[in-house]
Amino acid sequence: MLSADHDNRILYEFLWNRYVLDYNLQDVSGFLKIIKSNFMLIGHNVVDGYKIFGKQLIVSSSFQTSNKMYLNIDLTKEILDIHDLTDCLEFLE
Repeated sequence: MLSADHDNRILYEFLWNRYVLDYNLQDVSGFLKIIKSNFMLIGHNVVDGYKIFGKQLIVSSSFQTSNKMYLNIDLTKEILDIHDLTDCLEFLE
């Protein structure tokens, strides 16, 4: 993360805060509208495998769960919806 990113409060909060505790579904939708995106992917929250939080896909990459996941994305296919990404999820063994 660049030092200038610390000055961007909204970006910093979405990169480092926790869903539900620090932001809500309206915050996610508002942020996506500002950056002109349909959905976002994060990976530092503790979830069991993955979780969809509105238009946010949260992938388990934390040390606190055994169900760590990653995305194996076929870049030749168009991704129109957050649910298209769930088909790309695979467990890290």
